[in-house]
Amino acid sequence: DIRRHTAEAVDFAVTGGASGDGSEDFGWDLWYGRLMAYREQSQAEEIPINAQIYGHRIGQWVGRQFLEWRWGGLDGERQRRLLDRGVSLHSEGDRNFANGLEEFEKLREAADGDPYVPAGHFTRSGFPLGAWATAQRAAWRQGKLSEEQELLLYEAGFFPVGHPDAPAARELTMKIEGRLRENF
Repeated sequence: DIRRHTAEAVDFAVTGGASGDGSEDFGWDLWYGRLMAYREQSQAEEIPINAQIYGHRIGQWVGRQFLEWRWGGLDGERQRRLLDRGVSLHSEGDRNFANGLEEFEKLREAADGDPYVPAGHFTRSGFPLGAWATAQRAAWRQGKLSEEQELLLYEAGFFPVGHPDAPAARELTMKIEGRLRENF
């Protein structure tokens, strides 16, 4: 009985719970501790999605916390604790926009100017560019982007309307959109 209890305690300490991904309530504090350790060691302002500490994917955990926060699933106490560590939804949104724009420009350059972003596309660095593009288009159509953000996207060749997956159809719809834009 003591061996089983000790083994369970060690497993909990090592994995943060049943799956070790920080999704269980009792594992949140362990992941928060890893966040503090990452901040202390890296001295970095940002936490990239591929950031790791002691072999644990802290960047992905922070990303999940932002999703929870954004959709109202992260309680106030946890929000406060993240804010205390310099992690805020507003700064993350600005950083996410800038990172996405940079990744979009890289993709467009590599594709000889084609602005197409597949829906589930992840960049080599692990950035979810497909999801980012979908979110930016929705925010633009709903009037949730600043004028500066709209201008930056427009100048980068990113428009509020997605185009078809098929290259020939995409080329045609982009030509039509370009002519329409010339008339306005």
